[in-house]
Amino acid sequence: MRTNTRLFEFLKNLSPTLRTLTFIFFSTLSFSQTTTINTPNGTPVSVFTRTEFTQSQIASTNATALAAFPGTTIVSNSSKTYNCHAYAWYLTECASCPKYWMNTPQDDKYWLDCSYVEVPVAQAQKISYPNGDHSAVKSVVSGKFDSKWGEWPVMRHDPTDTPYNATGLKYYAKPAISGPTTICTTGSFNVIIPSGAVATWSISPSNAATFPAGTSSTKIFTRSSSFTGNAIVTATLANSSGCSSITIKRSVSMGSTTGGTLNLTAPGVSTPGGSIVVSVSGSTGTYSWFKNGNLLATTAAGNNITLQFGCSGGLLTVRANNSCTEVSRVIGGNCQGGTNSMMVYPNPSSSEIFIGLAESTEQQYGGRVLSVTKEESIKTEIYDFSGNLVLAKQFEKSGSVPSIDISELKRATYFLRIIGKEVDEVHQIIKE
Repeated sequence: MRTNTRLFEFLKNLSPTLRTLTFIFFSTLSFSQTTTINTPNGTPVSVFTRTEFTQSQIASTNATALAAFPGTTIVSNSSKTYNCHAYAWYLTECASCPKYWMNTPQDDKYWLDCSYVEVPVAQAQKISYPNGDHSAVKSVVSGKFDSKWGEWPVMRHDPTDTPYNATGLKYYAKPAISGPTTICTTGSFNVIIPSGAVATWSISPSNAATFPAGTSSTKIFTRSSSFTGNAIVTATLANSSGCSSITIKRSVSMGSTTGGTLNLTAPGVSTPGGSIVVSVSGSTGTYSWFKNGNLLATTAAGNNITLQFGCSGGLLTVRANNSCTEVSRVIGGNCQGGTNSMMVYPNPSSSEIFIGLAESTEQQYGGRVLSVTKEESIKTEIYDFSGNLVLAKQFEKSGSVPSIDISELKRATYFLRIIGKEVDEVHQIIKE
């Protein structure tokens, strides 16, 4: 509502009821041209254009506001061009839009057409003072509201430290789905719903992801591994209030594969203590780091990121969480000086390598024949320096030494990962 500037000089000493009655009595209606804006759901709202204060009037009105309510702060200057309703329901959603004055009951349309729904205070974005003809928004400062006081400034204040009657406050929020814009494997989505409402979830196309049954406000979608592309997550809210059915949609990208590079700055094996230092670039946002498929950490992109990788070596994978890109490298074990439980020989080799127990150094080249007696079975994986798997083989327990034919590999340096019940270690091998 519009308020004469002089009116506030004595408001501090009035009761909330008298404040409101005084506001209404002294309000002037010297509006000029009428125009129309729309609620988010398209309902027309009548508003007015008005001429602005002079700079001296703005300064004087700012000072009067702070003197009358010393516990408040000014967010933006006094203005005759817009009021509390226009600020709370319109301008905070469109800061670059023209400034208008919105009289009651035009503000009611924002919740009557379900553009906003009534919610508990913890979820509130907008606040209506039904007994004070006033509107506010929840401030970025916890426990505070921001609201335009007639022609006075936008003030940051306690909910009751205003010239308006603060009894019976109602809290509103715009129905919306929050969650990721990209699903690599799973994505958790949440929807703001009215008290007592239920949410029915779906995704289109239906083969893009699966999700558990139920009508809760939170839902976890698991991407179908065969699906890559765009999808729409939909929540339909059912409630017994005037907003009996509200449909909300959110676009997501499923399994995007663009962007992201990985550059390791660590040596070929873990440092003492089992840590490695890496750098990653090529995509914005956060990165997830995995060792042999298990999550190690989540970090931002940058240089000299320290990861606790352990001494056994393994496959390091980084995923750009906003694009699903994964790039892998193999890290050797031993923590610079430790001993592996397995040995690989001959190394270098042009045709075949053998795997045995590293019980003594004499056994590496032609000593006693060894079997993998500590393991029921082992799995071997050979990776190139880019982390690409080039060869894999499974061995069951036997009396002979496992051997791997590498004759078809190109001449290069590779990483051999040996995996068993009691072993998971990486060796660097050279194909001649």
